[in-house]
Amino acid sequence: MTFLMRFFASNADLAAELARDEPLLQLSLDRYFDAYKTKQDALSKLQAGFSMREMLPTFHLALADECAFIAGSEKTETEIINEISSFRIKQHTAELDKLNLTLNHAASREHYVYSLMQKLHDILQSQAQSVAALQNDPENTTLREALITQLGLETRIVDEIRKIDNFHQFYQDLALGERRKHELAETEREFAEQVYLRMMEAKTEADGSFAMGHKNQDSVAFLTEHCFDKLEEEAIRSINQGMLTQHSYVIYELVNSDLFEKFVVEEINAFGLQEFNDKNMIHHFINIFRELYNTRIESDMY
Repeated sequence: MTFLMRFFASNADLAAELARDEPLLQLSLDRYFDAYKTKQDALSKLQAGFSMREMLPTFHLALADECAFIAGSEKTETEIINEISSFRIKQHTAELDKLNLTLNHAASREHYVYSLMQKLHDILQSQAQSVAALQNDPENTTLREALITQLGLETRIVDEIRKIDNFHQFYQDLALGERRKHELAETEREFAEQVYLRMMEAKTEADGSFAMGHKNQDSVAFLTEHCFDKLEEEAIRSINQGMLTQHSYVIYELVNSDLFEKFVVEEINAFGLQEFNDKNMIHHFINIFRELYNTRIESDMY
């Protein structure tokens, strides 16, 4: 089982066990990068004229754990292609670029590494699905291009991981307890759906303002709409004060920075939202707002 499969397994203890066993963790990391090189070498041969039928055993061996994991739940060609279509390289690259902008903030640095691991894990699973489908139809050019695209996405993420000097330490910290901060429990997801709906409602308001005052709404709804509506204004203010630099993803950077935490607390105090007197509730709201903005809001809005 690879270090990523251990980390994202339903049993979180597997990741912790690997994190505590430093030699085994290093071996697992080395094993992944060896498999990555093997796939890249096979890709080069494929592009040099070797047939997919010839290279399939190499791809399958490099993805042995992932292929074993998906056994019995293979996707159809249509499902694989649809997945690739929705995971465009340009969109994916832009997302990584946005994540990279938050590296100056300690909490966001940790989230960045977690996000890289999560994306890499998803891509490896997708590669395994493509290899399984190609074994049944090795001459299928659509599936061949899908696998090549997935390998390209993996390269982009590996390049980012190699820039992280202490990736080994990040894995250990996340596996030994920090991971929980980047995931939502089922009860939190119910709350997240409410926050998400309020964000989307805020976006679709024709005049960008809200007719109802917070006394006529619950505190969560009001705070969600208010913060979402004021993001651009707050970003401009932070730029003017020299706390942020103007660039294409400045609002994204704001949401993932400690400046956003300060902004949320100030707004809570300004409106006297009693429901947020509990610091845990504030932390809860900020985490969910970020999670939604980072993963769903922008793609659903534009």
